[in-house]
Amino acid sequence: MFDEKSVVLLYTLTPLHAGSGSSLSIVDLPIQREVHTDLPIIQASELKGVLRDYYKNKLNDKELDAIFGHEDPGGDYSSCISIQDARILFFPVKSVKGVFAYTTSPSVLNGFLREIGEKEINFNVAEDKAIAFSEKVKLDGDVILEEFTFNVEENNVNEKLKKLLTSIAQKLSNDETSYIKDGIPEKVVILHDDIFREFTKHFTEVVARTRIDDNTGTVKGGALWYEENVPRDTLLYTVFRYNRDFAGMNMEANAVKSRIEDNVPEIMQIGGNKTIGRGFTLLKTFDMHTQEVKDE
Repeated sequence: MFDEKSVVLLYTLTPLHAGSGSSLSIVDLPIQREVHTDLPIIQASELKGVLRDYYKNKLNDKELDAIFGHEDPGGDYSSCISIQDARILFFPVKSVKGVFAYTTSPSVLNGFLREIGEKEINFNVAEDKAIAFSEKVKLDGDVILEEFTFNVEENNVNEKLKKLLTSIAQKLSNDETSYIKDGIPEKVVILHDDIFREFTKHFTEVVARTRIDDNTGTVKGGALWYEENVPRDTLLYTVFRYNRDFAGMNMEANAVKSRIEDNVPEIMQIGGNKTIGRGFTLLKTFDMHTQEVKDE
């Protein structure tokens, strides 16, 4: 039983490759996806690994082992932190107006609301419709994403959602003029669940990678491959859950939470290809008890 938890936002500053291994499709190295929804995720084991490595410089060895567990299998006690898969909240898609939109869907938003302890919102979006929050992404009453046009549903903007978007934007930016702070409340577009899933499947970043033969200066045989990335400006979220420690250090769950939250990295590299700038991600805890997202 976990007594405390933190919701943590992850905003990609560069494309991120959390790989699922090789594939027989045209994309040789696809990203990780949730089995039943096919939506992009970052698996908890990957997150826990990079977090443990980061906290080596923030905690002493005993605290590190008590909170994250022993690196070697067969330790005498379990870790007292549980980290969930990072799930997608906003996915950037090219827009005719506003450069790009932060797309999402009702089920994705309601999943986030459940995690922050808020009631779900009962709303639906037709497959050819969209909900938009400002004129920044609208063109003559439509939203045009890639080559697809969606008619904007008027008078269907929930005030609770508008407050939630503002709270998220404020959490992600300390800069009053940040494009993130200004963009999220105004450029979010809510699509039908199926349409949103299709965008996350077909409009990720796919890049060709090669390896050059030093002797010939040409591509080595078999050394051309295609790699999938979650694009920059994607917003995901995860949940950390805390228990008392089992290592005899007498840390209660709230003390473990404080040790983690007080030292959360502002920017952390996640996934592969660190040396070519992939995976640099902004992290912010989202305090579910203080955000003003209550119903009107």
